[in-house]
Amino acid sequence: MPRAEVPMRILNVRRLARHDLWDVVRFKVVDGRRMLRKWLADTTVIDELRAGDAELLARFEAHLAERKPARLRFLTSEEALAMLMAEGQTLH
Repeated sequence: MPRAEVPMRILNVRRLARHDLWDVVRFKVVDGRRMLRKWLADTTVIDELRAGDAELLARFEAHLAERKPARLRFLTSEEALAMLMAEGQTLH
């Protein structure tokens, strides 16, 4: 039996796409891509409900290919102290 309605999570992903993706937190784009993949792979969904979702998925994937993940670097306590000393600050 085909699904008769679009789930709220997919509607939220579609709303997310109305914004400039550079203004959206990267995690939401990644999560939206995951949800769209799952939604498009679901064989119980009728094609009319998926209209435009393949293009949206392609847009998300292109954006993520261009937008590299942020690099995290952990400072050691010695590095943090050196940075503070270089700025003329102390730990107090």
